[in-house]
Amino acid sequence: MESCATARARGILVLKTSTVKSMREGGPGRDDPFQAAEIAGTLAVKRTHDLLPHHPHVHVKRVEFDFYVDGNRVIVECEVSVHDGGAEMCALTGVTMALLTLWDAVRGLEAEDGHYTMTQINSVEIVKTE
Repeated sequence: MESCATARARGILVLKTSTVKSMREGGPGRDDPFQAAEIAGTLAVKRTHDLLPHHPHVHVKRVEFDFYVDGNRVIVECEVSVHDGGAEMCALTGVTMALLTLWDAVRGLEAEDGHYTMTQINSVEIVKTE
């Protein structure tokens, strides 16, 4: 009998309100930052074993991302299902890469004299396991 493990991770990107408004309107460039974050996060999930030396190679069944905007915060959730175990680290890797990709997409709007006074990634955590 084949077993399946599922985990959901969440993280928050804090930005300037004007940056979030720009993101909701399609992003500062020609690419949708949320779509780019989903692609990068999915790729990271599939390469978790390459990024974390002690993590075994796992067969990923499903990856799903959700993005929510709450004021000046972008909340990212990544749910991963894998055969056997290891879903937690895959979900954490995916949500972290998605957050980094969003930051990268808007860094030009966030930097003030080369400093990121408001920009933060925080509260990265596992919110569900099955």
